[in-house]
Amino acid sequence: MFPLSSPYQNIVANLQNIFVRVENSVTGCFTLLQLELIVFEIPIASQPNNIYINDGDGDGMATFDLTVNDVVIAGAIPNAEVFYFVTEADALQLVNPIATPESYANTSNPQIIYVALQNDDTSCYDASQLFKIAADGSGLLDTDNDSLPDVIEDLNNNGDLTDDNTDGDAFPNFEDND
Repeated sequence: MFPLSSPYQNIVANLQNIFVRVENSVTGCFTLLQLELIVFEIPIASQPNNIYINDGDGDGMATFDLTVNDVVIAGAIPNAEVFYFVTEADALQLVNPIATPESYANTSNPQIIYVALQNDDTSCYDASQLFKIAADGSGLLDTDNDSLPDVIEDLNNNGDLTDDNTDGDAFPNFEDND
C-alpha cells in the first residue's frame, strides 16, 4: 500500500472510497479507516432570459414572474436554489433577496435583476448573472420593429442587436422574426 500524494486529486467523479491508516508512532499500533469522497458541483449560473411584458396600458409598470428563469439559471445542478435581487451588492453577499419573485412589480423601466444560484448541499453560490425586465411604456426603443424593445433583445448589452439570439434557436434576432 502506498501513501496518496498531497494534495490528492480524486480519480472518480463522485463517491470514491479511500483508506486512511492512523498509526501510533510510539507503540506501532494502527487502525484503518475508510473515507468516502463526495464531490459537489460548483454552482455556475447560466444566463437568464430577459423578460418583457406588454400589458397594453403604456405605463411601463407590470408584475413579473421572475421564476420563469429558474430552470435556465440552475441548469442541471441538483439541489440548487435561485435567488433574485434588485442590487448587485445584495446578490454578491446573498442578502435581501426579492421576497416574492413569482409576483415582482418593477420599480423602474427597464430594470436590471441580479441573480444568485446556490448549491444547497454546500451553500456555495454564484452571483455572476443578471437580466433585464421591461414593460410597455414610452422611451423603449425598438430599432428592428419586432415589438420587442432593444433593451430586452440586447442580451450581451453591447448595443448591437445582430449578435443576440433571445429565443434560443439557431438564428440571431435579425435573421428571424420570433
